[in-house]
Amino acid sequence: MGMLHHVFDITDIQAEKMTNTFWWTGTSGKPGDSVVMYIIDGRGKVSREETNVDMKKGDGIQALNHHTGGLYIIPQPYAHILFVTFTAARVFQKDGKWCVEQKKIPDEAEELEKMLHPLAGYYLNKLHQMWAENQSDYSQIVPYFHHVMEEIEQAQISEEKSAECGIKAARHYIDHHFHDDIPVQKLLSCSTLSSSAFYKGFKSYTGKTPRQYIIHKRMKEAGRLLQSTSMPIFRVAQEVGYEDSYYFSRLFKQYSGLSPQEFQKRCRRDDSQVSLENQRW
Repeated sequence: MGMLHHVFDITDIQAEKMTNTFWWTGTSGKPGDSVVMYIIDGRGKVSREETNVDMKKGDGIQALNHHTGGLYIIPQPYAHILFVTFTAARVFQKDGKWCVEQKKIPDEAEELEKMLHPLAGYYLNKLHQMWAENQSDYSQIVPYFHHVMEEIEQAQISEEKSAECGIKAARHYIDHHFHDDIPVQKLLSCSTLSSSAFYKGFKSYTGKTPRQYIIHKRMKEAGRLLQSTSMPIFRVAQEVGYEDSYYFSRLFKQYSGLSPQEFQKRCRRDDSQVSLENQRW
């Protein structure tokens, strides 16, 4: 559902010139409101827990107002920042009736990351100029803010499509090379994504981390070999990428609930396909 089905109400606008590290816990808006932070001039770093985002003129991020834990803003050496606090609601039809549901943008669990498209920056600059001329009337500013959010959404959709293609490329590589030792850098190269975007996207797309997905592929292939061949356990381990057959056996039991020997015996005894659907990864 596109951003045209969202409505916004600006609750507060502030602009601050900072030269010292600042612990930001929110604006005068309500907890749960959303905030766009836009670098009008200068540069700096925004930090939350273990996440650091370098910011320069024209960059921006979204955060929740009064977010749990707050944010560190570190000017380098100064940063002129525009804070636009707003509420967002999703408008949709249900059973033939129009409904309005408050929406948090972003979700509290989302990672801190830059999100502005250049055109969104243009509208934010325009918004800042209009606000500087009349700080008491937001009515003329809201339409520009709608443009900002539309551009942000379009940029996110484009990034998501690009990320999905990258994740598919990395997964395809794993599917054909899972029996090899696959360095993370090779997967990053296949995906053309940053490390954080790759890990986040891969987990979202496959439901597994890259390591879990590799183990999943190896165990499925090991099960196939144990079912369809008389290959000894140590050879099965080598075929799927493990020189240490004892380590392989421990992993296989964690994955299937059976040791390779037990699995192989059950296949031979039952003369049927034993399911591996109870895997823990």
